[in-house]
Amino acid sequence: MASFGNVQPSDALRKGNQGLHARVRQVQAGGRIALRSADLLADVVAVETSMSTLLAAWSSSLWSRLFAPRLFTSRLFAGASSLMAVGMASSLLRDSCRGYS
Repeated sequence: MASFGNVQPSDALRKGNQGLHARVRQVQAGGRIALRSADLLADVVAVETSMSTLLAAWSSSLWSRLFAPRLFTSRLFAGASSLMAVGMASSLLRDSCRGYS
């Protein structure tokens, strides 16, 4: 068997295999970390999506509670003002008709 300095080929092979096994363990650990990261990311995306859905529903509910009465009131006043305008116009017409008669 050939010798390479103080290292025998079987020692080099054993050290190479140990290095290879260590690298495989690193890759496996990295893969597990990547899978855990992907799982955590998926959980975060799911939570953020559900939170944004809840927030949208809540803000829509809040919007309708805050502004629906105001819109109703403004429509009511708009209706009243148009009724007032019709009343004023009809009284003017009556007055003008009286003036001609």
